[in-house]
Amino acid sequence: MPESTTRRANGCSETEFKLSADTELVPNRLFLAFNALYEPEWVRPRFEPFERESTLALSTALALRLTPDLAIGSELQYRRKYEGIGLRQFEGEALYVGPTLYLQLTKKAFLSAAWSTQIAGHEAVDRRERAEAAFEALDAGEDPAATLPIHHHRLDLKNFERHRAKLKVGFEF
Repeated sequence: MPESTTRRANGCSETEFKLSADTELVPNRLFLAFNALYEPEWVRPRFEPFERESTLALSTALALRLTPDLAIGSELQYRRKYEGIGLRQFEGEALYVGPTLYLQLTKKAFLSAAWSTQIAGHEAVDRRERAEAAFEALDAGEDPAATLPIHHHRLDLKNFERHRAKLKVGFEF
């Protein structure tokens, strides 16, 4: 099911386009969902030009209904960050995993919650920076491989949060 939302605050505009699909693996008991997300963002720092970036994400979740009103599950999400809204330059990627909860509060109200932590990721290496370091090493008579800037981070905390949390309360009227 396609979905779109837009948020604006303090010189920032963010739009989210989401495509969702789900199915029952075991009728009324075990559910599987897939989501694809594209999130362009425009940020205008005070007295500076607009900055544009975008995020692509794919996720899957598995949920088990424990009671007619309660389901628990797990979600796996892969996110990629780009400079520009047209996916111009890759900036980093992250993989998240965590639990989910769905609670039917009343016949017309529900609560859903999710929490995830980044378990893997890395920021992009600037190719120009690497090339400059290699040429400087060659000019100095050094081994260029020994001087290359290599990022050994297990997580991408420059472009993504370590933890993500979402709380949604819905009312039907």
